[in-house]
Amino acid sequence: DRVDHFLRDVRNSPKGGEGFYQQYEDIAGELVNNLVAQKCRLKQGDVANSPFGAEISTLEMLRHHQGADWSDWQPCQDTYVLLASDTGPGYFCAQVLRRLLTHRDFWAIPTDQVSEAPVVVPGLIDSPSSEENAKEALLQLVSTVKDNLEPSARAPKVKRNVLVMTGGYK
Repeated sequence: DRVDHFLRDVRNSPKGGEGFYQQYEDIAGELVNNLVAQKCRLKQGDVANSPFGAEISTLEMLRHHQGADWSDWQPCQDTYVLLASDTGPGYFCAQVLRRLLTHRDFWAIPTDQVSEAPVVVPGLIDSPSSEENAKEALLQLVSTVKDNLEPSARAPKVKRNVLVMTGGYK
């Protein structure tokens, strides 16, 4: 079964980033469609039992605390920058998030306001082989965050970059 193969590869695939995502892009589409169909659960604020994961649930909570309402929320002043590890599952998760953010029946953020591809943080993995590798990955993460804090010059109307980190940060 394709889903069983995917789940085995999540744990064991040597493919990184884009290669893993391309192999399972159809599963990403099914997952996105399933989550879009459950959007009403996100609006209910049931974060503890949310099928959306920490990233989407947190973004929703931030929108709520900013006084945004589903019916009139306009994300026109933000750019969303997706940060991920170059592991297959990390990159896959970032692409699923991108598809949710831009999906017309989810948040419908214009595609030019969401990073086209995840910004990969080199060396970021779940279980670094040494303390030195962990320190290097942390330095890479800090550098990547610093480099992506300010909106680019090509987006003059953007007030801020919203950094969405997923995959490989444990």
